[in-house]
Amino acid sequence: PNENHHLSAAFRILRNPECNFIHRMPATQQAALRKLIIDLVLATDMAEHIAIVSKLKTDLQKRLESQDGAELTGPETVPDAMKTLILQGAIKVADIGHLYAAQNVHIRWAERLEEEMWLQGDVEKHRTMKISFLMDRDKPGVTKSQPGFVDFVVRPLFETWVACFPKCKVLVNSLDANYAYWKSKEAPQ
Repeated sequence: PNENHHLSAAFRILRNPECNFIHRMPATQQAALRKLIIDLVLATDMAEHIAIVSKLKTDLQKRLESQDGAELTGPETVPDAMKTLILQGAIKVADIGHLYAAQNVHIRWAERLEEEMWLQGDVEKHRTMKISFLMDRDKPGVTKSQPGFVDFVVRPLFETWVACFPKCKVLVNSLDANYAYWKSKEAPQ
């Protein structure tokens, strides 16, 4: 997937002395940072989505509920694996940030994403490859699938995230407004 390519390219660039901003870190810290970066970038792969949402529910949400509503008191009380999971959840929420942006911004992002995907589909078609899901411009694209994407992919993530971090409820409110826009587009005119 693209995520593996992006990681490979980033670490290749980091080997260049004038780009290596971590060269003064001890080797053990560099290795830990590399592992964290890999874990976070791979978390944006949709193939990992259900597993991460499930772990947020079973690990983080249950831990918070067992504390009777008390917040985590500080980084020192949170195991490293939990910190990584929280960061993975945060990067997933950020990765689909256009969904909770102002409606005009969200619509522009969705249309640009659709065009980018169609361009990839055009290349696949030109190479006589099987055209990837949502990338065939002769079929409904991203803008036609937003309600389903929200229902089955985004909402489970956001509901879990807000259950863990209630101050993020504002994101769901914006998501709901954009969802209503796309649902209205489905309605018969």
